[in-house]
Amino acid sequence: IFPNDVTTAMNLVTLTDVPTNTDAGASGGLDMMAGGGFFVENTVLPLNLTSFFGSVVDYNINLTWKTENQINFDRFELERSLNSGSSFEKITTITVGSTQQGNYNFSDINIARRNNKVYLYRLKMINMDGSYSYSNTVAFKFSKTSSFGIFPNVIKQAQIFNIQIADNGNFNNYNVSIIDNAGRIIKNMRELQNGQYPISSSDFKPGIYFIKIESGEVKKTLKLIVQ
Repeated sequence: IFPNDVTTAMNLVTLTDVPTNTDAGASGGLDMMAGGGFFVENTVLPLNLTSFFGSVVDYNINLTWKTENQINFDRFELERSLNSGSSFEKITTITVGSTQQGNYNFSDINIARRNNKVYLYRLKMINMDGSYSYSNTVAFKFSKTSSFGIFPNVIKQAQIFNIQIADNGNFNNYNVSIIDNAGRIIKNMRELQNGQYPISSSDFKPGIYFIKIESGEVKKTLKLIVQ
């Protein structure tokens, strides 16, 4: 609504030359007053990850997380690192459906078989438009160790001795070699697991022997004396 003294030549955008002294005569009086305006942007709040943690059950790592505000959210990509976080690899994708909140879990099966490794996990949280963010990182380290023994380790010729493998749940397969003092392999045994293995020394001449036990990064050498 404009008063009669406002013309089309006036600047009605910046209100720089609109009259402010319109009289209240027969044509009525209405002055313009500059003001402000505002608008509302429809902003979607980002996904809220309320928790992300894990636990060890038997030889599996079980990961659990909870979320809120899953609006315009597409999926999770669970990533794992075996090199202290220098790089991560995707191990699974979890879609969320149409719910606005959720409880999720995933089990990394038999991961504990890799002895003395540090396992790092994180979630890549991906929106419908392709944008994404990362969760906090959770870490696990298994301290399971293997131990080995020979008893008795000093024997008479043709006497039985025992090789003991205490694997402590790592499920490794061990290759065992018996080597004489000249470096010759006297006996080979393959893919031994947790247990006790009796061996006859009937073919062993008196002297010093070395029992070499190997599985991947695990290497152990024990000494046997035959009198």
